[in-house]
Amino acid sequence: VVAVLKTMNLKQIRQPYYIVDFVGELLNDETNEKLALEILDKVVDAFPQYRANAISRIRNPKLWQSDSFFELGKKMVLPTEADLQSNPWSGLSVYSYSGDGIVNSHFHTLLRGLEASPRLDDLQNAIKASCEKFPTWHAGKAMLALIDLQQGKKEEARVALESLVANVDVVASMTSDAGWLIGQELNKFPETSTIAQTLLEKAMTRDNGMNEFQYTPGPGLIKAYMAAGRRDDARALLVKSMRSTRTGGHQPDYDAYQRT
Repeated sequence: VVAVLKTMNLKQIRQPYYIVDFVGELLNDETNEKLALEILDKVVDAFPQYRANAISRIRNPKLWQSDSFFELGKKMVLPTEADLQSNPWSGLSVYSYSGDGIVNSHFHTLLRGLEASPRLDDLQNAIKASCEKFPTWHAGKAMLALIDLQQGKKEEARVALESLVANVDVVASMTSDAGWLIGQELNKFPETSTIAQTLLEKAMTRDNGMNEFQYTPGPGLIKAYMAAGRRDDARALLVKSMRSTRTGGHQPDYDAYQRT
């Protein structure tokens, strides 16, 4: 199978997801890393829209320390002109959920792999260059702030994110995923709690196919409401969530409601 995939024109394949999934299986065995990289590189070139899926298959953070995988990672993150015609937030989509309303993007996966690595500076410079080339790539500006956060530059990150969302047109173009990801970062700072509320409220319109309240922006929004003294709004959101998630008499958010 690998030999065929290495030589064939992948654009002939109607379901590239299965190739990405196959690569994920290959990466479970370290001896297959080189082969997996070759196929992933072809997938990214043939199907740019599958870049995020490809990143998600690289679960071993050590792989990002490799020159070849790092260069592929940059290719996966940086947008094309075609990407930005449809989505100025290209690169910031929700990939995984925790049970407390916290989400991660594929970009977070790459950041964790590059933690304490000199390649992080390389990635940062590449994103800066793309932001200069494509001024409408708003996700790139948010990514730079996320890098600042990882490097412990909290104030720089806060100022950058606050400046980004101060633009009404930028916020209007924001996807629900981007609003959730940026809102949860701004929610960490008392100074930007109000902006975080606005973004998380926007993100609450997102349909992620899950009914459980803990897998929505709700927990973060309640935290923002409580910090702002909006207890009635926090309580109303919890009551609404209980109505929508109640099944068979089970009320998963009852304890949280009682605390509020």
